[in-house]
Amino acid sequence: PWHVFTNIYVALCGAALTAASYPLLGMPPRFDHVAGLVFCCTLVIYNLDRLVEPHPGDSEHERWVESHRRVLWGITLISTAGAIAFATMLHPAAMISLPIAGVVAVGYCLPVVRIRGAWQRLKALPGAKLVLIALVWTYATAGLPMLEIGTPLERSSAMILLSRFFFIAAVALPFDLPDMQRDKRSGIATIPILLGVKKTKQLALLLVLASALCSLLNPWPEAAALLASCGFVSGLIAVLRHDRGVLYFMVALDGMLLIQAGLLWISAG
Repeated sequence: PWHVFTNIYVALCGAALTAASYPLLGMPPRFDHVAGLVFCCTLVIYNLDRLVEPHPGDSEHERWVESHRRVLWGITLISTAGAIAFATMLHPAAMISLPIAGVVAVGYCLPVVRIRGAWQRLKALPGAKLVLIALVWTYATAGLPMLEIGTPLERSSAMILLSRFFFIAAVALPFDLPDMQRDKRSGIATIPILLGVKKTKQLALLLVLASALCSLLNPWPEAAALLASCGFVSGLIAVLRHDRGVLYFMVALDGMLLIQAGLLWISAG
């Protein structure tokens, strides 16, 4: 599963969702420099998060990372160069927004805040991990395309951002279930650790519902694509077992981004 453990799979899912967000803005879907930037930045952040993990465990994923560190560092460095190249192609408004998003994304995996006298990553803040993931992914897959084409912030664009935020949060939340032991070792108080497995799944379903409600205020027929993707996610969450391997979660849940992208692409004709 090298394409999953190198994070190429999730990077492709993110790039596809970015490319498919343009129909929500009245334009045909397109793989452009914005999608390329999202692809490269995803590889940088996700691989960096694993490479600097202070308490690696003994799961299949963690063993794979430990035995392929040079490969991951190589991918990370190449992706950094690619991200810089794509960033120079952005519209000035989109380019200006990058430093803030970059600080949050890098701070997610590198210690930038002091907690109880020690430097910690932003995701170590209790309950912050989910919010950070949803914010950064919403910015990358929907906010950046808006900034690139000059979409004003009004009710319609706000609904696009909100529906995407809740959708990403619903997809990301179950990821913390197989990572509970890893997060406990790292001192990260995630929502499953705070609430337990059952309530975490219930919260994820509520997030899907919130995304669906916001999707109703998106343009049609794209709204129908968003609603259908919410149906896929809710069905997956309902049958998720927290004791399944992390590979199952990575393929199935990240695949929900690809499903929404595909449905949006189809809705655009």
